[in-house]
Amino acid sequence: MIKDDEQLAYTKELASKFEEANRKLKANEEKRRLDPDGWQLIQDSNQAENQLKILVYDIKTKEIVLWTN
Repeated sequence: MIKDDEQLAYTKELASKFEEANRKLKANEEKRRLDPDGWQLIQDSNQAENQLKILVYDIKTKEIVLWTN
């Protein structure tokens, strides 16, 4: 759980980096065309997607706490 504004800012930065990594992985059309099985394996094992979901949840939770105080 995010405890303060500094952690919130850092978590938002990490979420942004994970979003960029996910975009780059999904946009790699040449890899998808040349090695569809390998590309799919990378997609299926992509931890950045799962980590991003956790970070976004934490950010939203902290923002709700901040808004209600």
